[in-house]
This record gives sequence, structure tokens and C-alpha cells, in this order.
Amino acid sequence: MVLFLPIAAEWAGLLVLLFWVLRSAPAGALRIGPTLGAALLLVIGMAPQLDDYARHSVLLHALQSGVIHQIVPVILAVLGFRPGARVFARLGSEAADRVVVALGLGHIVMAFLWVWPPLHLPLMQSAVLYSAMKWAMALTGLLFWCAIPARVGRRIPVLLTALPQAAVGLLLVVLPPLYPMICITMPNSILPLDWMLALDATADQSAGGAVLLLVALVCPRGSRNVAGATNADLAVRR
Repeated sequence: MVLFLPIAAEWAGLLVLLFWVLRSAPAGALRIGPTLGAALLLVIGMAPQLDDYARHSVLLHALQSGVIHQIVPVILAVLGFRPGARVFARLGSEAADRVVVALGLGHIVMAFLWVWPPLHLPLMQSAVLYSAMKWAMALTGLLFWCAIPARVGRRIPVLLTALPQAAVGLLLVVLPPLYPMICITMPNSILPLDWMLALDATADQSAGGAVLLLVALVCPRGSRNVAGATNADLAVRR
């Protein structure tokens, strides 16, 4: 019962997050499929059962964080997901830009925080801390990418997200192993991910760094698409 309650609470939170995402998604038959696909990716990336693996593998953690912190938010932003649009409209142009910059800085902090070696080991050893970090990454990713107005969409995401995350990925690829990961096996798990836990520390860290490098490539392309989608939405409304 003690183990069940946190998992049940996290699934309840995920259902609330999904409801928010689907309710805030723009209408249109052509967007239903991609929106549901992004929602499915979000469920997979946020699933509490995945955390037990990701806490013991840099590669799997990089895949998980890439999905919930970058890929799903970019897809939703391109589709026109705009949480808090009314709030941004009331802020005015300059204030909205400041908020976007602040969200971008939060996005960078989340990208760097988990790879900081003094924090990484206790983070991986605590299911509660790991879950908190995972939710912080998901929310900062969603809020940042979906709050980008057209006037800054072409430059701020590239400068604030792509380059720092690419630097993190490159460092993980070239540096010697930084994290004494605790290897475990889960023969009864429904997730066929045990092979990742069998990687040695060097291969695991290098593969995780390569994933972060690839995910960073989403930023320049995503920023152009978000700006284009925003401009198209504005043109339709006019």
C-alpha cells in the first residue's frame, strides 16, 4: 500500500496533465491524430514504471527527458497548443517577452541540473526526487515551447535551448564516466529495456549524450515551425 499510493497519485497527476493538454489543443480534424500521438508519447515518457529503469541508465534517462522536455512540447507547440494565451495577451509585448526569456532560462536549468554530478547520484537514488525532477522538466518544456510568440520564435529557442543542451550532450559523449550507476535487473517487467541496464558506464553515458545531441537538433527546426504556426493562426484569426 505504501508503494501503491505514490504511483497512483502520479498517474492521477498525469491524467490531469493529459486533460489539460487535450482541452487546450486547437480544434480541427487534421490535428487530432498528431495531438493524440503527442499525448501518447507524453504518457509513455511520464509513466512512473519507466522511472525505475531511467534512474539506473543515463541513456534511458536522456530518452525520457528528451521526449517530455523537448519532443512532445515542440509537437504540441507546432500544433497550436497555447496554455495561458489570455494571460500573455494581457501582459503586453515587453512583459510577455520577459516571461518567455524566464521560461527559457528555466528550461536551461532543467537541462543542466540533472547532469551535475554532485546532484545526479542522490537524484537517481531517490524515487521522490527523480519524480519531482521529471515533472519539473515536463512542465518547463510545455510552458516554454507553447508560450513562444511569433516575434521571438525564430531566435530565442535556438539561443536558450539548442546550444546549451547540445553542449551537455557533447560533454557526456567525450568525458569519462561521471556517474556510478547502480545496475539492476527486472526480469518480470513488461518493459523490454534490460539491455540498457547491461551497458557499461562509458557506453551508457556516451549513448545518453548522443541522444541529447540529437534532441537538441529539434530546437532550431522546431522554433521555425512554431513561429510559422503562430503566424498562420494569426492570419486565420484576422
